[in-house]
Amino acid sequence: NIMQNLHYFLAEAQELKNDIVTAIEHWEAIFSTNPKFKDVATKLETYADLRKSDNIKDYMTSSNQDFQTICQQITAKLELSVHEVKSTKSDMVVVIARESTKMVATKPLMKMVFYSRGTESISENFIRDSIEEMKRANCSLCIVISTSNFTTSAKDFSRTRPIQLIDAKGLNELYVKSPD
Repeated sequence: NIMQNLHYFLAEAQELKNDIVTAIEHWEAIFSTNPKFKDVATKLETYADLRKSDNIKDYMTSSNQDFQTICQQITAKLELSVHEVKSTKSDMVVVIARESTKMVATKPLMKMVFYSRGTESISENFIRDSIEEMKRANCSLCIVISTSNFTTSAKDFSRTRPIQLIDAKGLNELYVKSPD
């Protein structure tokens, strides 16, 4: 029991440091001996995509500079051209991008893409703040890409707003999509 608690607290510390791979190793060590220990099963379920996909693992564990590069590559796969990149925190990057248009006469629409690799669920308040920031930047659409979950209230709120939510499954699909 002492060893399980030790693994658990080490995993929590690694999760806070954003070293998810090491945290998963500790949770798996606990799960192999006691699957019902605290919230270990839930944690492993939360990071199931990370355990399966190297792309998601790179997204979650890369350095801040590499994370910005990955975000720019994903933006290209969304058929957007990067205009500006801002790193707000170690687990958040904001990209302002232009919509790629084939027609010369139309003005390309600006979009704001939020990339989150945090472990907390994305709340309705975050979505509200994102929309306000999108409006201040004169963008027409906001896209939030996250490896964590979206709360039910965040999903409900976004249904009638100019915002698109992409979870870890959608992110993994974007990774394998080849840019046109």
